[in-house]
Amino acid sequence: MRSESFQELKQEWNRIGGSWQSDIDVSNKKDVPYLRLKSILQLKEYLDYQDLNVLDLGCNNGLYSYIIGDKFKKVLGIDSDELSIKRALIMKKFFEKDGYNLNNIEFNTT
Repeated sequence: MRSESFQELKQEWNRIGGSWQSDIDVSNKKDVPYLRLKSILQLKEYLDYQDLNVLDLGCNNGLYSYIIGDKFKKVLGIDSDELSIKRALIMKKFFEKDGYNLNNIEFNTT
């Protein structure tokens, strides 16, 4: 994603509520969100289930759904927080605008 797209995404997230902040501290290698992201990126190398669907419960802004999306037939992200789903859908729009095919990824509230 281009840097200007990140700025647009930040503006959209701020517009719908909350604030733009990353909970991943890449400078702290023992930070739980950092370790979780690192693990999912490593795990992705072993995933190849093009004929299966996956359910991402508590998907938050959809980051992990996007990371593993190309390894599954369909990814459904679900979260009880409507703001998180709005952010996931906004992020999807920005990725698609940059040319990513995310037709197999959907998001819903519970």
